[in-house]
Amino acid sequence: MCNLEVRSDSGQVVFELVEGGRPMQCRIDVGSGAATLTIAGTDSDGRPATTTDGKDYVLTAPTKVHGPGQYEIIFANVDDQLRLWVDGSAVQFGASDEATCYAPLNNFVPKNGGPGGDLAPVGVASQRASLHINHLKILRDVYYIAVRSPMAIRNGSITDFEGIPGSDLLADPNQWHAFENMRLVDFTLGADEFFALGDNSAKSKDGRLWPSEPRMPGEPPLEYFVKRDLLIGKALYIYWPHSWGKVPGTSIGIPFPPNFARMGFVR
Repeated sequence: MCNLEVRSDSGQVVFELVEGGRPMQCRIDVGSGAATLTIAGTDSDGRPATTTDGKDYVLTAPTKVHGPGQYEIIFANVDDQLRLWVDGSAVQFGASDEATCYAPLNNFVPKNGGPGGDLAPVGVASQRASLHINHLKILRDVYYIAVRSPMAIRNGSITDFEGIPGSDLLADPNQWHAFENMRLVDFTLGADEFFALGDNSAKSKDGRLWPSEPRMPGEPPLEYFVKRDLLIGKALYIYWPHSWGKVPGTSIGIPFPPNFARMGFVR
């Protein structure tokens, strides 16, 4: 996300995110305001990216970015879907929010070198446009991976990192072979069962990790879903979120002081 100042009447600004060697671009024509989403490259079988209904992944929609001015831009690649927000409003590329979902790319292993290398996962470029960009932020979700384990129970072992800290894994191409051990995990839901995603806290886990929580001997593992009769009331206030703080010079978390910035009413 960033603040974009357009200083010319024409040209393009390009935002790029890379995942598994596949450059995913949002190209905005500052003269017309048109935004175009594309995914470059092909899979191991030589097939280009497509939408979930089998069409070529080239999607265009109008935006508020039209001529000189200040704009807040958010471009995201989350859960096999590209999304764009301008000044806090989602840009609609089709009749539904799912229009920008893409079919599985099978690009689990990062790529090194050349265009689309994962060591340069984010890019911003100008083509014949005068621009100024500030307050650039790169945000990412908690990194969950499904790993193979000889002690697998039901869905096996799912962890937020495997072997070495995630930052080291992603920065070292010699470690990228670890991604070849990832697998697909299915969570089957029955009637009145809900899969909780998004931990949103320094000390919480979502449904993907509940079955891996330690239990007393003889107790069955926790379920990965919440039953309807346990969903009571409405989320109103975040009153004691755990802090992300560490003891200086160590990786030891500070458990007691809350994250005051996260306190507040739920919108």
